[in-house]
Amino acid sequence: MEEIVIKFDIPAEFKDEFKNALMKVGESLVRNAEFLIAKEIVSKSELSEQDAMKLASEVKKSVYERYKKDYPTLK
Repeated sequence: MEEIVIKFDIPAEFKDEFKNALMKVGESLVRNAEFLIAKEIVSKSELSEQDAMKLASEVKKSVYERYKKDYPTLK
């Protein structure tokens, strides 16, 4: 993963507020970038919606069976 460093000159009394605001902006930027990447991948997919739903069902069943062994009270 690549790292991007951005430096800002701000008054010391605004350091904490600026840091918190910048963290929120950064988190939003990452979420949006992840969404756009996922959207691009999906747009090139040849998997039909029905195939995807079948695959999701199989994954859910497999996960359930695996955890059912470790957690017998799981319903």
